[in-house]
Amino acid sequence: MSTLPLLDGMVPPPVTVDDVGPDEGVVAGDVDEVLALPQPRMAWDAARIEMHRDRTRDLWMWSVCFRLETHGGGYRVGPKWHNFAETRDAALHWAITELLARIAACDSAMARRIRSWAEGLS
Repeated sequence: MSTLPLLDGMVPPPVTVDDVGPDEGVVAGDVDEVLALPQPRMAWDAARIEMHRDRTRDLWMWSVCFRLETHGGGYRVGPKWHNFAETRDAALHWAITELLARIAACDSAMARRIRSWAEGLS
């Protein structure tokens, strides 16, 4: 069971940014930080969190990606997703919260491995 909801009150909420332009997509180059859980037998990661500082707005952005036995999902970090936080730690918290919510309905071995990894990051 995750303790992250208990921490929600101690972490600044995600920041709402209304000035994201239509030409602002995802980060094209290297992102500031990537946290990855390697897939034991495949070329891709089982889970991945990307965090990048938007220097124009002085805010942090995050994205999540995961691959389970039967499905996966995710996206690359960038302003177009409106995932902004005041600090790096807040961005990490909200990325973990999102990742855990996206795999909440799954109880496979890989989902349990991802949960354990993600909860260990907080």
